[in-house]
Amino acid sequence: METVDSHYLFVVNSNNVFNFMFSLSKETSVVKLMQLLMFGGESFRMASDKSSHKECVKTKSLNLTIELVPATVWYSSLYKILKERGKLDEWREIKRKLYAKEGRKCYICGSKKGPFEAHEFWEYDDENHVQRLVAVHHLCSLCHKIKHIGFWCYTEDGRKKLKEMGLSKKDLIEHFCKVNNCTPEEFEMHEQEAFGIWRERSKYQWKQDFGKYQKYLE
Repeated sequence: METVDSHYLFVVNSNNVFNFMFSLSKETSVVKLMQLLMFGGESFRMASDKSSHKECVKTKSLNLTIELVPATVWYSSLYKILKERGKLDEWREIKRKLYAKEGRKCYICGSKKGPFEAHEFWEYDDENHVQRLVAVHHLCSLCHKIKHIGFWCYTEDGRKKLKEMGLSKKDLIEHFCKVNNCTPEEFEMHEQEAFGIWRERSKYQWKQDFGKYQKYLE
């Protein structure tokens, strides 16, 4: 597996939200659940309120962070577009150049245990709503799962696959804490902040800027 697309439905990691999600009927549509997530009550406090601002200050120095792509730009990753256009040779070329430049190791934690998965690093201009692709780097399996924790820990398919690999959310939290030299409580704080930011950004349409990777799309 070369990459894991982050095009899945995410929920905030709090007991109230978790229980609420599973109280929904199986017939609940994705659109309806999105509406509940986007316009829900106090369980979905935004990262911009006072308490979340304190959390943001504490998590800025983390080496490994959770990255949740806004729902309005799911299915628009560089990998996804190249795959749809039948141009995966271009993606393989990106990976070859990464191995030549960075070696066969995780860009974040330095692990040399493969397989390594290419991850797209995006920056966000929240004022002008521009999503900018700034880099692609190889990550180890655990670091990459943290990046896409919404899929691996909050979807049925993700949890099933994680279990088949002999892993659990506890393993991901332990890896996160080891890489960042932090506590599980700090992980919890960062995760809640990440979902709060995701919820706010998912309210807007984003213009995508592929930067130096635009050439692979031409």
